[in-house]
Amino acid sequence: MILKVKDADGNILEIPALRGEKGDKGDRGDPGKDGTISFSDLTPEQKESLKGDKGDQGEQGIQGEKGDKGDKGDKGDKGDKGDKGDPGDVGSITAEMVGARPNTWTPSAADVGATPASHATDKGNPHGVTASQVGAVPAIESTDHPGCYYRMVGSETEWINPPVEIGEEYRTTERWNGYAVYTKLIDLGTVPVGERDHDIGFYSGLIRHYAVTSTNRSVLTTGEIVKDWDVSVKIFQRTARITGGTEIGSNNETLYLQVWYVKP
Repeated sequence: MILKVKDADGNILEIPALRGEKGDKGDRGDPGKDGTISFSDLTPEQKESLKGDKGDQGEQGIQGEKGDKGDKGDKGDKGDKGDKGDPGDVGSITAEMVGARPNTWTPSAADVGATPASHATDKGNPHGVTASQVGAVPAIESTDHPGCYYRMVGSETEWINPPVEIGEEYRTTERWNGYAVYTKLIDLGTVPVGERDHDIGFYSGLIRHYAVTSTNRSVLTTGEIVKDWDVSVKIFQRTARITGGTEIGSNNETLYLQVWYVKP
């Protein structure tokens, strides 16, 4: 190989090229791309141009299995206590409240033990008989308590529908196992929160009892109270055990107990 070089005077000189020894073989270079391209290699403009029309909505997939029931949530806070009710009229005890007959009731012949006119043939009297004709004791209306009737049996006053005043004992026309039945209305005081015992004054001969509050609220005589407004009265010998719920006991209602009993 001839190397041409220009000298200082401009003459062309031909100089044989100097050739060194052959160098070592260099490292192999990285392989070039194979001509394919991936989606990630595209520019945003190229990706947008490849977007086709929106396809139809596919069918709904199979519903998955129902999951397990979640844990029960915490109990909510107790609500605020309601306003206190107005106190009842302690003195307003009606005949209906204590199971007595109303003052509009008029006794019939059967009520006082007389034979009615429709049964006159039973006495052999085709013209009819009156209570006095057959010796029945007539009913007497109380002058102190109009509408309440009684009759005299010997020296005893027996009430057909007694006035039932608090603390008064009344002998009635009712009989139980041959004995005269008495009744009395007892003031048990204010309904408590929880339990309270009240001495009713006797311990034998009790047939039945009935209780009512001053606002005419019904009272349980069997079973247990289950509500805050419940009140119950149970008799144990001469003791009335009163149980009041939280709300009824804080409402200052008076409790009345009517008892029916005999004196063997």
